[in-house]
Amino acid sequence: NASVVSGLPPVNGVLGNATLAFSDGKLTSTQTKSVNISAANAVTKVPVTNPSYVLTLAPTTGDISGTFTHTDGTKPAYKGKIIQKGANGGAYGYFLTASPKVIDGTGESGGVSLNHK
Repeated sequence: NASVVSGLPPVNGVLGNATLAFSDGKLTSTQTKSVNISAANAVTKVPVTNPSYVLTLAPTTGDISGTFTHTDGTKPAYKGKIIQKGANGGAYGYFLTASPKVIDGTGESGGVSLNHK
């Protein structure tokens, strides 16, 4: 009766019970998104009409994945792994910026984290 993301408070329809954060990777600032994750691992956006991200949990493998709207207007995919134990419980991963039209080494990676509120 508990989500694979440890330490989550009860679902909160106004604030969410977890924060999905994106940083670095040519973002102009850290992007944070509120989300609810139920004890059955069902993901609900807060607000539910927010089109700026998709979050998928795979409880059997501990994977998170999805897409988000970057500050440059692109929609990069991200991937991560859930860590259940210890002080840093949550999920951590990465995204890659869009490949430049001319491959010149200017692409970057950024970080993604999913943590309880």
